[in-house]
Amino acid sequence: MRETMWFAPDQTKGTGRWYWGEYHEFGLDVMLTRETGTPILALVSPAALQSSAQQIQIHLYGDALPTSFSLQDIDMGGGVTVRKIVSATPHEIVLTVDVAANATPGARNVAMRGTVLPQGLTIYSHIDYLKVTPQTSLAHLGGIKYGKGYQQFSAEGWSNGPDGKSGTSDDFLIKPVPATWSLAEFSTVAYDDDVQFVGAINPVTGLFTPNVEGPNTKRRFMRNNYGEVWVVGTAKTEKDANGTPLVGRSYLVTTVPAYKRWDQPEVSQ
Repeated sequence: MRETMWFAPDQTKGTGRWYWGEYHEFGLDVMLTRETGTPILALVSPAALQSSAQQIQIHLYGDALPTSFSLQDIDMGGGVTVRKIVSATPHEIVLTVDVAANATPGARNVAMRGTVLPQGLTIYSHIDYLKVTPQTSLAHLGGIKYGKGYQQFSAEGWSNGPDGKSGTSDDFLIKPVPATWSLAEFSTVAYDDDVQFVGAINPVTGLFTPNVEGPNTKRRFMRNNYGEVWVVGTAKTEKDANGTPLVGRSYLVTTVPAYKRWDQPEVSQ
């Protein structure tokens, strides 16, 4: 595993990415917060609540959290009412909350006795559309002489925002959405049939595994297995107003291996 991190000048926070793989294609975006002995709110789970939801159990994770407090000490914004404290430890607080039908949609801060997690909770009425991420990506053929360059896909549920239009600046991310996965032809050249040669995507996990490097005797002109396809995610439960499952797609290029790499030991080690 490697890492690329930026640390604040006072060294209280760090942000960046931990990654691994033949092409460094797998990884995690991380945020580090230094323990100081004072309360820290790091995460709310679930991070999205639907309007009109009742008796939802929610977890607050962090460090040095108080174990003795009142319901009034927690603020999740207008329309979210904390009904019960289920349990409390210095690292996890479990609450039961209700969400009003008219709670304002969007991301909001979660606060506890002056400790704030910015935009830690999202309120939504319904999911408007599906977005497949990454929206453009690159995979590398391999497996015989060169390593494969994989690509992992995920599906996100988004809201149209106040203007009710998709793809505008007020849209906001709601939450990850379980989906089934497939590939579809991206038409660029007649009779190329890239979807038959570039590789396969796991229909459950969304992991794309590229084909081996070519040339391929079964392909027209004995071309390599490179090509362009759509990666299609179909929501398992989320549907549009007509009852049709939400569908999103992203653009994937599968290309040849990196036959030669230039590396500076003083940088990579």
